Amino acid sequence: MIIALALAAYAVITLVSAPQLLTRGHWRVHYPRLCLSLWYLLFLTGVAAAVASGTVAVWEGWRIQVDGDTLANSFGFGAVDWIGPATRVVGGIIGWSALAIGGALISLVATRTQKLILAQRRIRAEVNELVARAGYRRELIAGTPVTYVTSRRLIACGLHRRHATDLSAAQSAMAPSNADKSGASAEVIVSSGLDLALSADELRAVVEHERAHLRGGHLIFSRLAVLNQACLPTSRTARELGRATGLLIELIADDAAARRCGGRPLVSALTKIAEAEHDPTLGLRAWRIRQRLALAA
Repeated sequence: MIIALALAAYAVITLVSAPQLLTRGHWRVHYPRLCLSLWYLLFLTGVAAAVASGTVAVWEGWRIQVDGDTLANSFGFGAVDWIGPATRVVGGIIGWSALAIGGALISLVATRTQKLILAQRRIRAEVNELVARAGYRRELIAGTPVTYVTSRRLIACGLHRRHATDLSAAQSAMAPSNADKSGASAEVIVSSGLDLALSADELRAVVEHERAHLRGGHLIFSRLAVLNQACLPTSRTARELGRATGLLIELIADDAAARRCGGRPLVSALTKIAEAEHDPTLGLRAWRIRQRLALAA
């Protein structure tokens, strides 16, 4: 039982300490990839410790239930008639309680996961419908298909293709292009409003930002954070993990886009979008890249 308690203690420590350690100071803004890695290292090892603790508790409970008399004798209580049966009862309570808690948690995670999957499918269907109805141009940028859709909003997003038929309607609505034949597993959607608002260099920086999300597998981190918060809506750690994930993956993608296209087009693009959408967060991201350029000069 000592192992089970130690693992449970580690899981609780990660739950309490992660927000205290990883939400303080400006270092996380300067090293977003490191901060994201530390968040998910603590998160995943904490989950693994909790699962291992439950497994060990079930095993120990079963062992105590089966070997109650032997354990009583080993501690010198074999002469007391009620010690052996009581030990077996305690073992049964420990084992079945751990099993019940584990089953409830598995059911909770499975239910929340199903809801998130259905929501993602609805969003994907809506995007496919938008592309089919409002898509007007497709091109290939650095091996990634980019589809332009008619919309006044300044929007760009990267999407993974889950099925071969995802864009069949869109492709039938638009003239075939090299992008349709690329066989790429991901694409970027760009609105006409963004296309008109930005210069070619600025738009390329935005596309590279979205491609960085796709290359880095940032969708996995986002979904884990959303699932964690759905399962633990009142947990401060779950809320902080969700906020940190959303910010850090954007900063990581900004850095990748700045390396590929230069910082100035990205700063200009973020500034224009921030002003048009009245989003102060985008302005702060532009200021961060501008500061990095000043330090590098």
